[in-house]
Amino acid sequence: MLPVNGINVYPREIEEILYQMLSVKESAVVGKLQPRKDERPVDFVVVDEDRRIAADLIRSFLKGRLADFKLPGEIHFCDALPRNAAGKILKIELRSRLDNSD
Repeated sequence: MLPVNGINVYPREIEEILYQMLSVKESAVVGKLQPRKDERPVDFVVVDEDRRIAADLIRSFLKGRLADFKLPGEIHFCDALPRNAAGKILKIELRSRLDNSD
């Protein structure tokens, strides 16, 4: 759960909508800490290798399906999402990528 402007946002809700896009193979949403102590959703996307997609297309797809405060502030494209031995996505590692990119 991510606190966004005092409202709880569930990353799974955003991810489920992203999975409706044909080009999106995998998605993981994490929170990026903001100066006011809340978080902003950030999306990491793995695109199907047969397709190309732009961040603007993802934003416009989400815009009609989510409230504005739930829209990801950043979209990062990856070749693969980091996983543990059991296959679970390592969101802690994705958050650390955000910390290193500042």
